[in-house]
Amino acid sequence: MCEPACIKYTGGANFTCSDPATAKAAATRTYNAAVELFAMLCKQFNLDPLADGVIISHREGAARGIASGHADPEHLWNQLGMGYTMNTFRAAVKAAMGGSTVKGYTTITGTAKGTVGQMRAYIKAKNSKVPNSVLDMIPLYLSEGAIEGIRGDVAFAQSCLETGNFGFAGSAVTLDQNNFCGMGVTANGLKGNSFDTPQLGIRAQIQHLKAYANADPLKNPCIDPRFKYVTRGSAAYVEWLGQKENPNGKGWAGGAGYGEKILTILKAILATKEPEKEEPKVRYNKIADMPGYAKDTITKMVKKGFIGGAGKAKDENGLPADLDLSLDMIRVFVTNDRAGLYGE
Repeated sequence: MCEPACIKYTGGANFTCSDPATAKAAATRTYNAAVELFAMLCKQFNLDPLADGVIISHREGAARGIASGHADPEHLWNQLGMGYTMNTFRAAVKAAMGGSTVKGYTTITGTAKGTVGQMRAYIKAKNSKVPNSVLDMIPLYLSEGAIEGIRGDVAFAQSCLETGNFGFAGSAVTLDQNNFCGMGVTANGLKGNSFDTPQLGIRAQIQHLKAYANADPLKNPCIDPRFKYVTRGSAAYVEWLGQKENPNGKGWAGGAGYGEKILTILKAILATKEPEKEEPKVRYNKIADMPGYAKDTITKMVKKGFIGGAGKAKDENGLPADLDLSLDMIRVFVTNDRAGLYGE
């Protein structure tokens, strides 16, 4: 890996950098070029980049006793804060070969597969007392996720886990904090971060997931107070969000099986049947627009003073033009009329 002149070594693998922006740009270019090169070579020689020993760094080779004692390229990535690791590199090579995901793993980066309807139906089935404010904010997971290229359905599944399906029983955070992912709860007894609106809380969660998922720059200004603490790209997959399962020892949470718990919820959401859309309920204001079988009954009721208009509007026959009757109401009136309840 070529290094720009702004890097000066002070001893061993340590260095100073007089122009971090230039150095980071150079590291990004070489990383991307290496991904393309290794993808081409792995395809050409039918190699699996994720298999043990297929792609290793100089540092990893030294640890295996097959290379000299150098620390590259990880020392460069780490000291520049690039967020790259050899695991993210190998996964990127795999993706460049035509597989968007490591086999059996679920990327955090991408387009949501779950819909608003599925997420609402899921949470209502899990929590019959879920507040309407939660149902109203669900579209924000998809819109905020789309802006940053992060799966909003993954974020929502994570929120369901962190908040106990928005019941907040036993949770360190409360609904009014607009913190639906336990952000800032780094130890028992801590209350965690708070945000002014649900949208900002969801935006911060999406940004935090992006910090783990890849090293791409944010589209919106950063409002995630813990973004700077994440090793960028250290958990490209949902399965790696748990520190115990992450090959780099990084991750969102320390509990065992954290990513799998999120995936269990996500799978249940995706298996939830999309609710059928309700047909808009028609309201009838003018008798002329009502079903033919009802016109005589409604005319009779108007003339007898049983029902009247909501205002002063009149139709061409001088009858109310603002009756505001639903079809169900009309059917009840007709049934009663046929039973003789309204007279002749």
